[in-house]
Amino acid sequence: MTNSQPIMPLLTSQGSRVPLIKVRLDDYDYNEETLQELLFNYPELLPLDELEAGVESLVAVAREVESGAGPIDLLCFDTSGNIVIVETKLWRNPEARRKVVAQIIDYASHLSLLSYENLIERIRAVRDDLPEDKNRDPLAALVEAESGEPVDEARFVDRVTSNLSKGRMLLVIVGDGIRSGLETMSGFLQRHPQLGFTLGLVELNLYRPDKETFTNDDVLVVPRLIGRTREVVRSVVEVRTISGAAQPEINVSIPEKHNGSRGRTTGRPTSIS
Repeated sequence: MTNSQPIMPLLTSQGSRVPLIKVRLDDYDYNEETLQELLFNYPELLPLDELEAGVESLVAVAREVESGAGPIDLLCFDTSGNIVIVETKLWRNPEARRKVVAQIIDYASHLSLLSYENLIERIRAVRDDLPEDKNRDPLAALVEAESGEPVDEARFVDRVTSNLSKGRMLLVIVGDGIRSGLETMSGFLQRHPQLGFTLGLVELNLYRPDKETFTNDDVLVVPRLIGRTREVVRSVVEVRTISGAAQPEINVSIPEKHNGSRGRTTGRPTSIS
């Protein structure tokens, strides 16, 4: 991935033009908990249209949900039953850069082992206001109430259950300057071919007016997608004759490596786009 020219937003109002400069999150005492709270209140900051088609009307359901491998910073669902896991990370600690990708994948892997009922229990453990109407599913009711859109309860529960069992989730790492380590993402993902998740990296940038007299702490928050995985699948259909009957067999192979070797898997190989 090549470095791009820094963005300089321009604020215009009633004929005046004020350039905005980028500031460090440290300057505004932002930490990972602050980012969690920001995204919990405004999940629409995530560029979902660029990350994964079909995910919309996202609701941040709970923070610090126990996955079995550690607490998930932010667990989200949309009205269709898509699952989104968000991890926030500031890059003050170089060790965190190396671990965050493996960490979020580990969370997703453990979450995929849960039943729908177990998932509800873990959400309820950190969110005591989960609806308790016996005639409605609590998670579907919550997503409907907070999204303001109708949710087909039966389809929602079925979709979440299916996504859990197949490990089909959108994983999003949100930070303040993610750059290094993108080349390792494919390696991490190919260790879990049985799971169907997509992984995206989102950078949050803060801007303020470029004026020495500026004293207001208000800032402009600009999210930017800087990397995501995409599906790369090669299938070979072999027809074998067994006892006089043709038996098709489908093999899905990992893309060829530079040395020309090829492996095989029944899962979903990925690469960085």
